[in-house]
Amino acid sequence: RPAGPTPPPPASCERAVLDLTAVRDAGQNPQTITIPPSSWSLIQVGGKGFREAFPTQALVTLPNGPVVTLAPSRQVEAGGVIGYTFETEGQAGEVTAAVRDARDTPKALVAYVRHPTDALFSSTFSTTLQYAWGGDNGHGAVGPARLGLVLPAPLAQRTDVTVQVAVMDKDPQEGNDQRTVRVRAVAGGVSADVTLTDPDAPLVNVVTLTLPDVPAGTEQVQVLLYSPITPAGQSQWNNPDAGDSVMLLGAVAQHACVAPTVTPSPTPTASPTASPTASPTPSPDRHRDGLAHADRRTPPAGPGRAHHALHLRWPAAAHPRRGAPDLGPHHCCAPGRRRAAAPGRPRPGGPPGHDQGGEPDLPLHLRPGGQPHGSVAGRHPGALLHV
Repeated sequence: RPAGPTPPPPASCERAVLDLTAVRDAGQNPQTITIPPSSWSLIQVGGKGFREAFPTQALVTLPNGPVVTLAPSRQVEAGGVIGYTFETEGQAGEVTAAVRDARDTPKALVAYVRHPTDALFSSTFSTTLQYAWGGDNGHGAVGPARLGLVLPAPLAQRTDVTVQVAVMDKDPQEGNDQRTVRVRAVAGGVSADVTLTDPDAPLVNVVTLTLPDVPAGTEQVQVLLYSPITPAGQSQWNNPDAGDSVMLLGAVAQHACVAPTVTPSPTPTASPTASPTASPTPSPDRHRDGLAHADRRTPPAGPGRAHHALHLRWPAAAHPRRGAPDLGPHHCCAPGRRRAAAPGRPRPGGPPGHDQGGEPDLPLHLRPGGQPHGSVAGRHPGALLHV
């Protein structure tokens, strides 16, 4: 790639887009092109000259006054003549270009313009100079010309991609030139073709192709310029079956940025977890001394609140009205033995409110939340309760 202006790196999804425009009635020297307001542009002058007399300099006058002197950017052998291009960075407004020391006038004045947009685009471009020709009488065919455009980022999803291609005719034939050329663009297995039936008018053509639904992940666009091979035994002159002699100057690829379609995942619904129910653990021995035992008795709940009543059974020796229990080392019976009822206490089968050992019941109430209240709870906070 020859020395020349260095374009800014292509940007993915910016509020700007690259477009390709050209002077369609080229063939004058000098010639002028108007650049719309833009953030950046590249000016390209193209033509052909004989080996001994192709231009060695081009003068480009920018809108703000300076004149830029350019050396050729590219040259290519093209069937006995030399094809050439000059390139320089442009500015918004009228840009005038002229070549020196040429026996033939320039044929192309092209601008690659990146201009602001409201929508988001990804775009890129590249310039080149390649020759394609279908030959004469089945001989001398050249081509196709090829140019690869690397997208700023792989496509996020299926997207339409627009491609613009600059094609310059080498030299028109006298009379009605019926030769043809074909421009093709390919990306992600999707292709589009355009056939030019009269490349001589104008001398530079801007061909636009649309590649529909290019697959996600596509990274590159290929541009090809074909000149049909002239059948053997036929002349190229004014022959619709023959290929014209043309040059590929450059191309632009662009696409709108489309956010990928995301299918929302269903929000998981949390199922309420049932609270474990605590089952009361019965005392292994209901008649052990020094322990208070309770029977569950659930009276009807009052309005708006839960009410639980527990009847507390005290060993007689620990009854709050009979003094403190004897908690000496031999206060209880040996394992497996049942203590005899104290004198004067009812035996099993006694009146209601007494257990089989004769210990009296005392009521104890629980507030919601499990806190006891009542005379016994208040006066004997150290009493043990088994529920």
